[in-house]
Amino acid sequence: MNLINRLRNWWGKSLRRKALASTLTGTVFFLLLLGTLSFYVGQSSLCCEVNLRNSQLATLVAREIETYFGNAQDQVRLLAYQLEAADELPSRQARLMLELRRLFPLTYRALYLLDGEGQLLIHLADPLEDLLTLEDEDVTQITDRPPIPLPDQVSTAYRAARDGAPFLSPPHVTADDRVPIVYVTIPTPIEPGQPERIVVAEIDV
Repeated sequence: MNLINRLRNWWGKSLRRKALASTLTGTVFFLLLLGTLSFYVGQSSLCCEVNLRNSQLATLVAREIETYFGNAQDQVRLLAYQLEAADELPSRQARLMLELRRLFPLTYRALYLLDGEGQLLIHLADPLEDLLTLEDEDVTQITDRPPIPLPDQVSTAYRAARDGAPFLSPPHVTADDRVPIVYVTIPTPIEPGQPERIVVAEIDV
């Protein structure tokens, strides 16, 4: 109570004191207001800059992914043309598929060649180290081995291309090593109608 009375006495004795107190109060309020506005403006600018950089990064990544899959589809399409030209030579077809996996070991995890009825003709789902040690003259080890049960995703990709149109599957994760992959399917001949052959490529994303 005494403190309050003293403040009242101090306040009432001089106009200069009142003016000084009012000025200090106004200055403190102005500084607080200015600091608050600066904080929000700075935070807003930072958010805008982060969003812009994230958008630029997302655009760059999307372009890289589009280029990656575009190149893979072009390579599989070229393989399909080559396989069509070597239609009566299974050993030549197997060698072409082997060359593609060797040239791009980080892109293709497996290659399959099926006929128009869904019969598996050639499959290259072997580990890369086995394919690298395989001699060219031993390509009969690929053509003469029995068919394997097709993975469900390969069968789905095959059925999607039976009308003669190329197909690119949505990405999914493998059950064994948890790797994201997609399937590119190219029919041969590459024209509308029932295809004679269908190439299915399992691509590592």
